[in-house]
Amino acid sequence: MPSTYSEFGKSLEDIMPVPPVDPHLERLKDFIDTEWGLPAVENQLRGLFMGGLPPISPPQRWAISRNINVVELIWEQTQSEKFIEEMWPCIKILIGVDTCNTMWAAQTLTVLAMFNIIRLLPIISGQ
Repeated sequence: MPSTYSEFGKSLEDIMPVPPVDPHLERLKDFIDTEWGLPAVENQLRGLFMGGLPPISPPQRWAISRNINVVELIWEQTQSEKFIEEMWPCIKILIGVDTCNTMWAAQTLTVLAMFNIIRLLPIISGQ
């Protein structure tokens, strides 16, 4: 029992290891916060739906109210630090060894945000 009581006086930081900070994640957060603006999201979405056959129809054809600004919703999602942190493991899988490519990571985050917003559209649009 003495070992249990000896741990009692320690702070949580002394007992639980602090996970290392991922420099690529921190760099992505900074990039999203300072350089990945609404125009970047709009340009990326335009590129996804132009030429070729996209996997889904463009937002202009979606059966939602015209008052819903999909681009802005996606951009706001990418600005959420919690969303970035939740998606980081997925981004690391999707871009593999290229996690140091911040632009690609931001573009991947944007696509993930788009699909997350699509999941919320029935709620947002009241359908």
